[in-house]
Amino acid sequence: MEKVLLFIDNRINAELLRNLISGQYEVKIAEDHTSLYDTYDLGIFDAVVYNRFRELLKRRKLREEPVFLPHLLMANKNDLKFINSRLWSRIDDVIRMPVIKAELTARISNLLKIRRFSNGLAEKVEDLTAFTNNVAHDLGRPLRASDNYLRQFREKFAAELTPDSEELMNKIFGQNERMSRLISDLLRFAKAGLTEVRFSEFDLTNLIDSCLNELRVLFPHVRYELAAGESVNLRGDPTLIRHAFLNILHNSFKFSKPDSPLSIGIENTSDSGYRVVTIRDNGTGFTMTGAMDPFKLYERQKEHTRIGGYGIGLSIVKLIIERHGGHVTINSNPGDGTAVILFFPLEADYG
Repeated sequence: MEKVLLFIDNRINAELLRNLISGQYEVKIAEDHTSLYDTYDLGIFDAVVYNRFRELLKRRKLREEPVFLPHLLMANKNDLKFINSRLWSRIDDVIRMPVIKAELTARISNLLKIRRFSNGLAEKVEDLTAFTNNVAHDLGRPLRASDNYLRQFREKFAAELTPDSEELMNKIFGQNERMSRLISDLLRFAKAGLTEVRFSEFDLTNLIDSCLNELRVLFPHVRYELAAGESVNLRGDPTLIRHAFLNILHNSFKFSKPDSPLSIGIENTSDSGYRVVTIRDNGTGFTMTGAMDPFKLYERQKEHTRIGGYGIGLSIVKLIIERHGGHVTINSNPGDGTAVILFFPLEADYG
């Protein structure tokens, strides 16, 4: 049975509403905002609750993506001032009070029908993801075989290889590695959009240290210095957040200047209800143009700069942060390094 959450400021109105619809659905009356973290298929709110928890309602819908979570607002004539363009990121339908039962049940039925359809699409996407995983595995197999054959060839004919031949083989190894990374990044992008966000509290500094230890193995020649502020706890999915930080820091390592140590700064501040985490490096940087979106999948620049690759890494970062109810921006200049600024909802606003 589908679950309906009633978050109505007036308890008597909530009870009356429950009596109207309880025969068809499992109905729960919310005691406070923590009920929004429970599982439900449809939320019904009044203007008082909407005005008090509008940002939380928006983030609750984001947590459910890619599945549609319908929210219905009950409003009287005086509440219509709340109806504006920003409302529709939190609310999917509005019904006028006093409520007519036939109209209410019809709207609930339509919203839940869309949710069922959305769930069906999500299941098909999961099937497609499983298919993608299998295809990626099949694509990776010949790449691994190619690497093995090349290594055997190099060992068997090492004495006969000229410098030009060795250089050519290294180029083949490099292209194989790029293709392997492309396949892995595409898989990560797909999973980042489908994986359920599991929220918990974690230490940001420890997570960054873990990322740096992993990258130190991949880039043993890169010297780096880390300047981090006080240790801070974040609330989010540590696995997904780790993927985001790995992608950001991987770019910092990959595009570090060869003649100086890589300097990475982590800054933690609070701004307008968000925890702001800035990752700043002194790498090569790149040109920011009005037409370029560095977070767009496959975005390229004409010059060979840090965004000149496949453009998947930053797309993964953007997707993960948005699934946490936050957003991300980037500032960069050639020769001056890059700053990636992540905005996480504060714990007080997001549970």
